[in-house]
Amino acid sequence: MECRPLSPFLGGTTLASLAAAGLVQELRPGALALADLAFRGNRQPFYPGGWAFPLY
Repeated sequence: MECRPLSPFLGGTTLASLAAAGLVQELRPGALALADLAFRGNRQPFYPGGWAFPLY
């Protein structure tokens, strides 16, 4: 599997959606599904910044 973006390692974006956008290339059949399961966490990433939680 070849992957340019860092987002699957940080969470929030699946490898399947990155493959659909052409940013991930599956080199071996089935590797994308296995890697997608391996990088999936129990919780979605959460950042409390922004207008509701400004960082001072």
